[in-house]
Amino acid sequence: MYNLWERFCQSKVFVLFYAPHRRRLLAHELSLAARGASAYKAVASLVTSKLEEESSMKIELDGGGKVKMAAPPQQWHGDEVMQTAVFAGEQMMAVTDDAGRFDLHYLGFKTTGFASLEDAKASAQAFARAVLAHMAGLI
Repeated sequence: MYNLWERFCQSKVFVLFYAPHRRRLLAHELSLAARGASAYKAVASLVTSKLEEESSMKIELDGGGKVKMAAPPQQWHGDEVMQTAVFAGEQMMAVTDDAGRFDLHYLGFKTTGFASLEDAKASAQAFARAVLAHMAGLI
């Protein structure tokens, strides 16, 4: 491929067409780069203003949110097969699988393979944080 490019650069087509227009092509590429930079600055400015606007939003619980958040957080209830607790107003479930290991389920996500119910419960806070961080990254 490199050899082909070298041969093209030495050809009469290149010398007759590209060389005289090189300055115009470079000027065009520079103008495209400048337009791209100004578009980038405009988008960055818009994003910054939106972030400032969002940070000034007042967030309140509605009626349903008040009910969810009233539940005692991170208190496990259930039996040796399945237990549930509330994390950030949403229910998490620790449940045994067919192999006798334990899984955690939260907001449609799961993590598997805990040796005991206590191991699963000990990892629940980290799992809830990981799920919420993942969901925030989806926005």
